[in-house]
Amino acid sequence: SVDGSGPRRDNMGDIIAQFNQPQGAGANIYCSPVAWDWENEVMYVTIYNASVVVEIAHDNYQNFREVRRFNVPSPMDGAWWNNILYIHSLSNTSQFQRYDIAGNNLGAINMGFSCYGVATDIENNWLFAQNTSVAGYPIYVYSINPNGTLGQQIGTISGIYAANGNVLSYGFDWFYKHSEEGQLWYTKYTTQQVMQYKINTANWTMVGNAAVRSFSVGINQLYD
Repeated sequence: SVDGSGPRRDNMGDIIAQFNQPQGAGANIYCSPVAWDWENEVMYVTIYNASVVVEIAHDNYQNFREVRRFNVPSPMDGAWWNNILYIHSLSNTSQFQRYDIAGNNLGAINMGFSCYGVATDIENNWLFAQNTSVAGYPIYVYSINPNGTLGQQIGTISGIYAANGNVLSYGFDWFYKHSEEGQLWYTKYTTQQVMQYKINTANWTMVGNAAVRSFSVGINQLYD
């Protein structure tokens, strides 16, 4: 944490807590934590092969428990903004579905291109979508309207795929409080790492031509 409110770590990448994924053990489960709800303090976990999204709560990184689950066809990545959960689904890769905390579908956002990966900036009201229909897989940046629909495109982040060794990730995260260190988090499954990239939001360019930091995690496919 950059504001002192989170847990202290000896080194970046140290495990601070862990819990059993809600679908149980087994191969090809495709279970991914994709978003944190800052209002209701629950984590959203997608389970692709079961077509469900699960809400997980905890008490200061202890007592992890399932709050509810709801059906979403083939969910992959997700992001949260202002009580709206945006979910990317393999059932239609050119749309993001929107849900409230009770699992009610609030309608789709049509992107007009195949996109794998979605993130939001809850402070600046931005949405990020990775375009996998064009070479280089740029990440487009949009404003978010007050009702949660898509506003105007305000920028394009290019070069992440190349800086990542031409390794694509189907999911990424953006954390505005890491503006000094690097806001964009992107996985590199070929080396089982999470990579941190710093973005200049004045012109949406990557600072430098490589990740600013990285740490090892147990991932081995681009879906992670």
